[in-house]
Amino acid sequence: MINAKTSHSTLQGTDFTRLWLRRIWTIQGFPMRIFKWDPTFNPSQESSVVPLWVEFPELPAHLFQKDALFAVANMVGTPLQLDDFAVNQATLTCAKVCIEVDLNRPLLEEFIINIRGVNLVQKVVYEQAPQYCKLCKHISHQEKDCYASGNAPKPAKPNLRHKAQARKRNIV
Repeated sequence: MINAKTSHSTLQGTDFTRLWLRRIWTIQGFPMRIFKWDPTFNPSQESSVVPLWVEFPELPAHLFQKDALFAVANMVGTPLQLDDFAVNQATLTCAKVCIEVDLNRPLLEEFIINIRGVNLVQKVVYEQAPQYCKLCKHISHQEKDCYASGNAPKPAKPNLRHKAQARKRNIV
């Protein structure tokens, strides 16, 4: 769990962003998930707030500057980091921004950008958006596939003792 009380603009390029973007770390064979701290944190529930890479295809070229991209990204969630290609303006066909998104809310598919009285429909494309179950509060499945609803068998708990013993045998 990471406590980040500073604004997103001061987080860009920090260790927080690097750690949180990875989502899952494996330490000695055990998966560890990184969550952004929240006052309602409950260790038996996974946070619905996740960082996602979001693409804005066919974004007008004059919006490929950091402040403009962050303003566009704010329509979807809280922007965290720009893709290197967007920062360097290496490609002006599609902007890519990492955005903090709450999976409890519907993901925005498009929105209107008004440029000097002309409305443009801006598409939003999410890269690898995970599913979030509102019943058991875990990432990786939807309510219809949740064991809490009775529609699927309860997942087996990993045998941590067996894993630890196997690791000891490999170390010694």
